[in-house]
Amino acid sequence: MEGCRGPLNAGSFGPNALDGTFGPQVVFYKAPPAGQSNLSPFSGLQFFGEVNISAQGGDMTVDLRDINGVSVFSRTLQPRMG
Repeated sequence: MEGCRGPLNAGSFGPNALDGTFGPQVVFYKAPPAGQSNLSPFSGLQFFGEVNISAQGGDMTVDLRDINGVSVFSRTLQPRMG
């Protein structure tokens, strides 16, 4: 699982072309409309991540949250045993 990261005060921007070398797959996308970039965090297009790991099963849940802390995307990964 990979994401684009930057300083908390960085302006938002649209995606670059995806390099297909290792078979990447877009599973979530939210960016400014074409032609708009470097928008303030208050435009609603900047997010932060939260990772939680279950003590019982070891599942890892990654949430992408908006400026209000609301999860806009979530993915749970299960550990491989053995």
